[in-house]
Amino acid sequence: QFGHLQMCLVDRKPLAQIIGPLAEGMLPTPVLGAIEAKIEKMKRVPAAAHPWYTYWLARLHQPAVGVGLVGFKGEPNLSHEVELGYGIAPAYQGRGYATEAVGLLVSWAWRDPRCQTITARTLVENVASQRVLQKLGMQQVARTSEGLWWRLARPQP
Repeated sequence: QFGHLQMCLVDRKPLAQIIGPLAEGMLPTPVLGAIEAKIEKMKRVPAAAHPWYTYWLARLHQPAVGVGLVGFKGEPNLSHEVELGYGIAPAYQGRGYATEAVGLLVSWAWRDPRCQTITARTLVENVASQRVLQKLGMQQVARTSEGLWWRLARPQP
């Protein structure tokens, strides 16, 4: 269900009562635009597909605060690939939270046999994000005007 995402856009007070507070700076304007786009996509797909379209909250236990968002940009495509995206609030960057959260999301994705490859894109200058992907075993496969493209194949048993 995309109710929590809608709360991010409309009124975060009820959301904070459900999931706890969100870190300052976690939802800048570009992220809010991405949330709006996700909600629109989720309206067009069956509820069973929503986990592939939503954002998952990266949340600390102590202090109990949401520090970032991770998610895929949809279900595995016909080539069995999904693209991931993520972001951590500036005050919490550089502490390994993105690596841990994205690693958990990747582990979740491998449970679905349709997912054989995970891709990601980073800006050329976003070295911190590139390090996250490298720590997870992703390989840079292309460089375009849009940035660097990364790929991780499903581990073989």
